[in-house]
Amino acid sequence: MRKYEGYHGNPIHVIEIELVKKKQIKEFIESFVRSLSEEDLDLLCSELDERMDEFGVLHIRIGKQEAYLGNVSLTRGADSIVIKMKIPSYPQSKEGSLRRAKEIFCRLRR
Repeated sequence: MRKYEGYHGNPIHVIEIELVKKKQIKEFIESFVRSLSEEDLDLLCSELDERMDEFGVLHIRIGKQEAYLGNVSLTRGADSIVIKMKIPSYPQSKEGSLRRAKEIFCRLRR
């Protein structure tokens, strides 16, 4: 954990977790998708292109206060938990990563 001080003197704690084992990644994604409401999952699927950068990294923010209360909800606000997921494709391209992300997230819709 890295600790920083915010502009107003507030503490900021940065925790980074990198999942590399296939089983851990699969369990995380399935748990994450199950935690989202149908509306948020639909929103995520419709915004994949906006949330994916040219390197195939999917950028997701969830509400920090909601997460603290045990709820997972997408947000665009600054008071958030940032999730970055590298979605590999071969050869690497944004378009290939988008196809894979749609297969991963949108097929898991309830």
